[in-house]
Amino acid sequence: MNQTPPNIDTLRKDAEAGRPGACYNLGVWLLNGDGGQPDPQGARVQFERAAEQGHAPSWSALGYLALRGQAADTAAAYACFDEAARQGYQEAVYRRGELRASGVGTPVDLAAARQDFAAAVDHSQAQLHLAYCLELGLGGPRDPAAATALTVIAARSGDPAGLLALGQRLERGHTLPADPCAARWCYEESARRGCPEAASGADDLACAEPASPPDLDRLSAPDNDMDRPLPGPSIETASWQPRVFRFHNMLSLWERSHLIRLAAPLLRPSQVIQRGSGENASASGRRSGVTRLTAGLKDVVVASIERRIADLTHLPVENGEPIAVLHYGAGDEYRPHYDYFDPRVPGRDVPLSRGGQRLATFMIYLSSVSAGGQTRFPEAGLTIDPSPGTGLLFFNVLPDGQLDPASLHAGLPVEQGRKWLATRWIREHAYTGAI
Repeated sequence: MNQTPPNIDTLRKDAEAGRPGACYNLGVWLLNGDGGQPDPQGARVQFERAAEQGHAPSWSALGYLALRGQAADTAAAYACFDEAARQGYQEAVYRRGELRASGVGTPVDLAAARQDFAAAVDHSQAQLHLAYCLELGLGGPRDPAAATALTVIAARSGDPAGLLALGQRLERGHTLPADPCAARWCYEESARRGCPEAASGADDLACAEPASPPDLDRLSAPDNDMDRPLPGPSIETASWQPRVFRFHNMLSLWERSHLIRLAAPLLRPSQVIQRGSGENASASGRRSGVTRLTAGLKDVVVASIERRIADLTHLPVENGEPIAVLHYGAGDEYRPHYDYFDPRVPGRDVPLSRGGQRLATFMIYLSSVSAGGQTRFPEAGLTIDPSPGTGLLFFNVLPDGQLDPASLHAGLPVEQGRKWLATRWIREHAYTGAI
């Protein structure tokens, strides 16, 4: 939905005449605000007029509006995407798959999601997410060679996420012969095309020869006998008071880059819960940007990470708040604070009513930091360096459920570079806030 009509007067006349293509294009024009301020309600009217005539792109556009409005209507979004998908509209088939994978507006059905991704053969994001499902065995058997074949196709098209995924496979010889020079080229090209975090893969990779592009034709027959998946998370106890645990190898470079690319265009200043009112507000002690991966952004990758966190914490997936992706630039910090809600503080009844106490916090470092940016627990004398792909779990309450004052922690100032972090707060009951 990004084209601009060449003649708005003609377009309005055609839309008034009820031509569905004109109604759709006028809706896009209004939604983008090309004539001034965006007009979502006016756009909705035009999409609805076209959808009444069976116009699949308009049904899909209504699905996006239902997901990304101020109050998301996830059931309506699913119904709109489902209608457009039934007409074979590839974008809607892909979006329906994402909703099925993440349980947004419909029960989780990974097998059906996988089928949708496979059906959206002309949609590069759908094919990469099918590769993700095949790699991890989501919705069906694992088939890493088939995942690699899809990755090669995406890399051949110049897709930056496909190039990054191919670089990972070439680096470790996963279903393909290891080729560090070609892997480095893939990382560098991915970074150049829009995945900046891929540059860290190139930086970490020693290569005796100059980086050179892979022979994609030679890579067209990956082999499952060379299945070398990334190692799973390993746990390390960092502290018993407070209870703090590190999970190494929590996320791959591809997954970390994916979260950053989802969040980066939508960052907003981070806020805290205001004493007294319970409302969110800015505070001088917290300087960062944040994007919460709610319904409109949640996809199969986000949902998979949420389930992984639930498995590692032994806490129900539905108890987690949406993952918050945070960005700290040079000088940004989060001064010492608690993640729990002290019921004795006025206004804390508001967040407590949305799922109860925050029992635990699970953070994942998404990027390296040139200097600074550590997580510090002053009561324990514990400082954790940000290590890309590492998860950090700490409990905000004691085993008996009482608040743990030793869970006081801070995000130290970033001295050089930038810090990306994904955080999921886990409640004692199912979370009932914004999804």
